Amino acid sequence: MIDHIGKYKIVEIIGEGGMGTVYKAIDTVIQRNVAIKIMAPDQMHDATVKERFMREARVIGQLQHPNIITIHDIGEYNKKPFLVVEFLQGKDFESLLEIGPMPPTETLLSLLIDVCDALHCAHQKGIVHRDVKPANIFLLDSGKVILMDFGLALMGDARLTKTGIIVGTVHYMSPEHIEGLKTDHLTDIYSLGIVMFELFTRKLPFDGDSISEIMKKILHGDAIPFEPVDTSMPKEMMKIVKKATRKEKDKRFQSTLLLADELKKIQKNYTDKPLPEKLTELKKPEPNIQSDVIRIPREIDDVFHKHVDFNFYTNKADTQVKKISFFAAIIFLVAVCAVFGLWFGLTGSDEQKKDNVLQNEALLTDKEALKHSPRPRKLSETSGNSDKAEPNPKLSAETENTLKSDFGEVLINAYVAGESITGKADIIIDGRIFSTNIPLNISLKSGDHNIEIDYRNYSGRTKFKVKSGVFLTVHINLKEFYHNLNTDTRSR
Repeated sequence: MIDHIGKYKIVEIIGEGGMGTVYKAIDTVIQRNVAIKIMAPDQMHDATVKERFMREARVIGQLQHPNIITIHDIGEYNKKPFLVVEFLQGKDFESLLEIGPMPPTETLLSLLIDVCDALHCAHQKGIVHRDVKPANIFLLDSGKVILMDFGLALMGDARLTKTGIIVGTVHYMSPEHIEGLKTDHLTDIYSLGIVMFELFTRKLPFDGDSISEIMKKILHGDAIPFEPVDTSMPKEMMKIVKKATRKEKDKRFQSTLLLADELKKIQKNYTDKPLPEKLTELKKPEPNIQSDVIRIPREIDDVFHKHVDFNFYTNKADTQVKKISFFAAIIFLVAVCAVFGLWFGLTGSDEQKKDNVLQNEALLTDKEALKHSPRPRKLSETSGNSDKAEPNPKLSAETENTLKSDFGEVLINAYVAGESITGKADIIIDGRIFSTNIPLNISLKSGDHNIEIDYRNYSGRTKFKVKSGVFLTVHINLKEFYHNLNTDTRSR
């Protein structure tokens, strides 16, 4: 691994992909954590990819917004361009959808409103992101949301894609993007609408067994029903998502600010008492001399009359009684709270622990949930963006035997021209499609399975059989293909 890049000391690799490698590093001059993205050596000969890499730096440099990732530096290392941006601590929305926990609805609404504002900032500069998806929306540990990865952004009328070739992530592409037509800020609004659909329902509106099938559904099909996980969500949310994802551009929200305004209306349903516009509007009430006397039990009042020296106060008798009564009430309330807290701690902790164990065991034994999940659970992740896995809670003997008898572990490798590949790819296993890193280690139910891998301009498919409790390695050779957008077919 590289040790230094100029003044930056490399700490570790936090991500790898087709475009390059991302490192966590320390700026040794000002002692600040940063992220450094270096272009992959095999991409250096491709002028289009190199220009796209450098364009990301220029795009981010033009955008100054609290919810857009900040660029610190740009340069070259061993003739390879690199980009230095702020180091983000947290998880992207794709990771939250896969492993959780997802923020509550009111928090998601607030985060989406911030994303709308960030996109509006870009759109005002004539910049279209073109790759709005959960993986490019990052939630910091502090609760702040960041829009990142402007590598596919379009500035003005600039075009870096070849004729007949589309770039982006297919599930979140707008119809005009798939057809190779002009993309603008309305394209980003469509993609954000798909993201909202997935965040609230945990499902993708358009899915299929192949990329071509998904594209066909986006162009001509109907989305699956909008069924939010939060059953208390107002029905107006469905109308907002439907309008944002209309196939006709002129029927969508015409700006992200208009979309944000509608989200704010939904947000009000989750707010009991809205805060004032300014904190200065909170005025301290004037005391009521006639009615601000706190009543306390006679027994406590008698105790204070016996043990407190009333001559300590120099005011009149009624003022003395008010002060003593006030302090007596505070002590009485503290005592009640202490007793209640002790009782809750003794009785509630065991109940809570028992509930947690039952919930964890139910989660791990829920095979139906695993079967129908749109995103398979991964045993390991090659990307450095993932957090380290926490140890599983202890299972019952019956649960452990059931899992061992039904599942086997599979290592999936892919090759192009005999060379092993690594990085992001679209993988379809038994009709479920998702984006992840190759090689992939995954647990599958025993039996026959079909797999297809799409990596850049290469694709391959095969069948394999999983045996319970057996580790299996699957090798898939990928061949080059291209999309014919006029007939919606794929050739190799």
